[in-house]
Amino acid sequence: MIKQIFLGVVTALVLAGCGVAPVDGTRVLEDAGYTDVIIGGPEILFSGCGDGDTFKSSFTATSIATGRKVTGSLCQGWFKGITIRVN
Repeated sequence: MIKQIFLGVVTALVLAGCGVAPVDGTRVLEDAGYTDVIIGGPEILFSGCGDGDTFKSSFTATSIATGRKVTGSLCQGWFKGITIRVN
């Protein structure tokens, strides 16, 4: 029982430390029409991401269409692409 709890805690901590790769996140945001992209660190809380998402990172960028600065999250799962979630 203690071994299972320990493994669960270790797994949660390892996954919480994993975010979307900055190079991939920047590429996806630029392809979607954003400039001045800054990828933040991994986010522990996965609210706003889908059930299949394992990795989440914050970002700030400027929308080419509106010229406004936006913030949001990049969500990614093991076998799926990166999803942009704008706040």
